[in-house]
Formats: sequence, structure tokens, C-alpha cells
Amino acid sequence: MKTLGEIIKNKRSERKLSIEEVEKAIKIRKKYLVAIEDGDYDNLPPAAFTRGFIKNYSDFLELDSPSLLALYRREFDELKDKRLLPKGMSSSEGTFWKITPTRVTIVLVVLIALGFFTYLFSQYSNLAGAPPLVILKPGENSVITAKEVEILGKTDLDAVVRINGQVVNNNNGNFSQILQLSDGINTIVINSAARNGKSSQVERHVRVVE
Repeated sequence: MKTLGEIIKNKRSERKLSIEEVEKAIKIRKKYLVAIEDGDYDNLPPAAFTRGFIKNYSDFLELDSPSLLALYRREFDELKDKRLLPKGMSSSEGTFWKITPTRVTIVLVVLIALGFFTYLFSQYSNLAGAPPLVILKPGENSVITAKEVEILGKTDLDAVVRINGQVVNNNNGNFSQILQLSDGINTIVINSAARNGKSSQVERHVRVVE
């Protein structure tokens, strides 16, 4: 049976996405994405945050997030996750550090507050920053024999997408367009502009050979 990390990593490879592209698209740091794929739970934040990371990652890859979260719970015994408490806090270090319901409640309230402010910051970043832009096809420096190529990518739901200056249809964050090419090297410029005026741009170079 495949692990959670193997399922996610295989799907990302199937979609031909790099860790850096995923990091930019879903605003989760690269080291946490790598830890999820490697099953390295010791290098992930507390379980409440990790579950959010797994859900966002699996939804982005169009995987079944409830099933993956259930798999995560089987792989990682949350009852043994002492990272919810500050490092060094354990009942073996005296009554001062004794774990009590009150202390656990305080820690949980702090974590919930941190999660709330993290969410607000993430929403602000999404509104204030440039939209994510992931090009699934074609790959950079592709060599083809046809005189046309399909441009396939993802961006924000309401972003305006242009390919070589021409507006293309953005269908709930997904876009595709067949582009006519000429012999030799063709430069394709894909631009995604948000309502706040900020934009992201990616170039692809495709060579047509006989």
C-alpha cells in the first residue's frame, strides 16, 4: 500500500509540476511540501497545521483530500504528538511542567489564534500579491514537429490570462489554448493579471523542426 507521501509525489510528477511551482501556487513553504512527500512528520508543524497543508496540497493536485487525511491519521499517531506543547514540557520534569487540562487548553487556544492570523495573512497575501501562474504544457525548450502546440495552465479564478497578448478563456482557474507556430524557435509569453493590477508572467520557448 502506498504512503501518503508517495501518492502526492506521484501525482505531482504525473502533472509535471516542480516543488517550486507548487510552493508558489498554494503558498506553502517548500520544506514542508518536501516533508509531506517524504513522510518526514518530525519536520512538520503541529498536526492542526499539517492537516491544513495536506488538504491544500491534495486539493491543488485534484486528489481526494478526505481519504488522504484519513491516511495521514493512520500513519501518524496524533496522540503522541507532543509538539503541541513547548519544547521541554513534560510530566517527568517536575510538577511545574506537569501537563494539566488548563495548560493544554491554553496551548490549543494559542494555536487556534495563530491559525486564524495565518489564514488572514494568507488571504491578504493572495489579494495583495500577483496571481499564481503554473504552466503545465508545453515544457520549456520543447522540440516538436507540429506547427501548433497546446498551452495548458492554472491561475487564479478571476485572473485575466493573455497568451502573446491575446486574451484566452479562464475557466475557474484553468486555461488552455491551441497556438499556431512557425519553423524554428517560437517564444510564447503567458501573462496572468489580477484585479489589483498585479500580474505574473511566464515565457516558454518551443522549437519547431521538420
